[in-house]
Amino acid sequence: MKQSDVAQSDRSLRALLLEDSALDVELVTEALAATGLAVTVHNVVDRADFSNAVRETSWDLILADYVLPAFDGLSALSLARELCPDTPFIFVSGTLGEEVAVEALKRGATDYVLKQRLERLPTTVLRALSEARARAEQQRTQEALHRLLEERTALLHELDHRVKNNLQLLLSLLGIDIRQTRNREVREALGYMKQRLQALAAAHRDLYDGRGRRGSMRRPSQGACARS
Repeated sequence: MKQSDVAQSDRSLRALLLEDSALDVELVTEALAATGLAVTVHNVVDRADFSNAVRETSWDLILADYVLPAFDGLSALSLARELCPDTPFIFVSGTLGEEVAVEALKRGATDYVLKQRLERLPTTVLRALSEARARAEQQRTQEALHRLLEERTALLHELDHRVKNNLQLLLSLLGIDIRQTRNREVREALGYMKQRLQALAAAHRDLYDGRGRRGSMRRPSQGACARS
């Protein structure tokens, strides 16, 4: 994964790090620098600080140790998935066994990196950011399509309303002329025109009912604190 694959603005990448070891904070921060991106790391060490951070601030990335003295990584993952489901969440731990790692991924973790292999962290982070960006773009596309569908539906409703009103007006005027005229040939010609307009109105109604009232697209869910 190359740095160019992740589009970033001039601002720093905001990373939340749940880690109680000051040494590991330094090592993770150094590893993140290898991504080539400007990264600002905010370190928290317990449940209260982590909860406040994900509730009050938008993050581009969340990194978490799996085992802490008064908190655990899976609880942090659950909280993050509840409050900011679109933000990449990566475990950085020295005690993450294979079964635990699989369970973490099932619960929504983006990936995991062992502390003994922090050289993998830059590539893992870049891939996670790229995938998050792709999902955000897809979501924006779906929202744009939804707005387009709403505009099309509104236009169709307006067109249907105007056509039906004009046809009804013409039919009413023809009905008045048919009742008032004494010329049989004129009355028959007007009657024929009325029949044709009635057929046109029926065709319009069938066309509108068949094509204009289909189900609309659903909006995609939006994450609470992920930023694209």
